Amino acid sequence: AQYDRSEDVNAAPGTYPSYEFRWTVSDFVQALLDSGCELLLLEEFGDKQPDWTPIPVAGLPGSLILAGRKKG
Repeated sequence: AQYDRSEDVNAAPGTYPSYEFRWTVSDFVQALLDSGCELLLLEEFGDKQPDWTPIPVAGLPGSLILAGRKKG
């Protein structure tokens, strides 16, 4: 999705677009597998509520680590 973030930088409306992508964990894992890699590690961590967001995300992972190795 594309959003206009001009109000954050005192620019004219429509001059500073921001993009947001919502990928699931399975999207990342599938991309790794589709590239011919084997999955070595998948770990989610960081479940504290960040100070900068009013959205209740406490308990959800804040970061994701994937490690893979090319087959062959």
